Amino acid sequence: MDRKQPNWHELMKLSPFDKPHFNENLKSQIIKKANQNSRKKQVYWTRPAFIVIFLFVAVMSTIMLPIYLERTEPGKIIHTDDRKEKWAVRYEYVRDGVRLFTINPDPQLSAGKTYGYMINFTAPFEQFEGKILTIRAIHKETGMVVTATPHIIIERSSGYSSLDRFTTSFGLPLSGLWRYEVELSGILYGDAVLSVAEPSWEVSPLFTSGTYQLRGIPNKVGFIDAGFIAGKSNKYLWHFWGSEYELNGNFKVKALKKGTHQLIDVFSADYLGGKNNGADHSIPSSMSLPTSGRWQLLVYMNDQLFGSIVIDVK
Repeated sequence: MDRKQPNWHELMKLSPFDKPHFNENLKSQIIKKANQNSRKKQVYWTRPAFIVIFLFVAVMSTIMLPIYLERTEPGKIIHTDDRKEKWAVRYEYVRDGVRLFTINPDPQLSAGKTYGYMINFTAPFEQFEGKILTIRAIHKETGMVVTATPHIIIERSSGYSSLDRFTTSFGLPLSGLWRYEVELSGILYGDAVLSVAEPSWEVSPLFTSGTYQLRGIPNKVGFIDAGFIAGKSNKYLWHFWGSEYELNGNFKVKALKKGTHQLIDVFSADYLGGKNNGADHSIPSSMSLPTSGRWQLLVYMNDQLFGSIVIDVK
């Protein structure tokens, strides 16, 4: 889920000036001037150290203030109105008056689950053929970046001359506004902004597998629930159902407390174990959550959201 930072990220680390504005020469001049003034009546605010600090703060505040404003491109400072427009919900991407694509998400789109998307691209197929299409989603409030599994474009949409019906699916862990950036072989092609609804916070149901009661999503993922007590670790046996493609890879559990947008790492493993209690795969785990309340356990396979389970922590 890590994302390579854009070029402007590195530019922000550099000084915006050709040479330092507050250098040793300027410092010496200020101290010299202050020493001359000190021959006059001494008052606190004319002492050299105070003058140095005061002028330094004044100079740097005047020069650096614009640098702290939000940027979205190298050297470009955007205003409040531009920021609002940047995050206004829009399903289309238009460049020079030409619509390049439209994203159509599942009408039920919400956080914590995998949903499908259909993208209608308007350019000729030759612009996409042989390229890697990647969708990257950026969360407005937290800056979290989620990268969907990339696709190599080798054929047209069935029944169409280009990518009129490109489909993909992935899940997002947080509700709110997300900017979906579409890349072709690492080059930004365009973006759209979608609103992802809050997930259901009802405690996930129990279901039976073999001789055990599991909490989770029937025929997909669940664990033998021994209960959760804040700050105390306990063992939980996870069960999974699905294809080898879905379940062949690393396994991670992250947790989100209701009313927050902060994910915490709970458990991880490089791979799943074998069959157990009627499930295709299983794995034992040790989990602990820091505080009481309602939590959502977000299950990841190969760094992609696989499902979520809501629990209560005492």
